[in-house]
Parts: sequence; C-alpha cells; structure tokens
Amino acid sequence: MQPAQQAQFADRIRRIQAGGPNTFATVYTGLQDVDTPVGKKVSGVQHIAPRVGGRPTARELLSLGLKSGMLKLVALGSGILLFLHFAGV
Repeated sequence: MQPAQQAQFADRIRRIQAGGPNTFATVYTGLQDVDTPVGKKVSGVQHIAPRVGGRPTARELLSLGLKSGMLKLVALGSGILLFLHFAGV
C-alpha cells in the first residue's frame, strides 16, 4: 500500500473503533436485535409484513387467480369438446 492509502485505512479503522460511521454503508438484513458499536439497538427488517385491514396478501391473490384461471380453462375446454361432439364437426 502507498502511504496515502495506509493513512486513509488507519483513519477508517479509528472511526470504526470509536463507533463512528465507516465510509461504506452497513447493510442489515433479516430479523435483528443486536447492539451496534455505539450501544444502540437496531431494529431489523421483517420479511413478512403485518396484514393491513384484512386485505389478502399477494401470495393469496396469486393463488386465487391461478385457481380461477384453471377452472375457467377447464370449463371452456369442456364446453368446446361438448360443442364439437354434438355439432358433429
């Protein structure tokens, strides 16, 4: 390392040890409840959001849409088969 890089790195280490900010962001993922270097609590990200007002979640909506689409496809296919059978085409 060059002397300027060594000085910059030493400054960064001193800031980290003192509990100050680093030059890079700290990324917190998942559920956390840990002490930061300055002794403050960090609330982590929750991957499952609370339900708001009884509205269905995206997963439930996708599931219902898929079931509805498959049912419509079966009904349409059956109708076409019956028509072709009785129409004699």
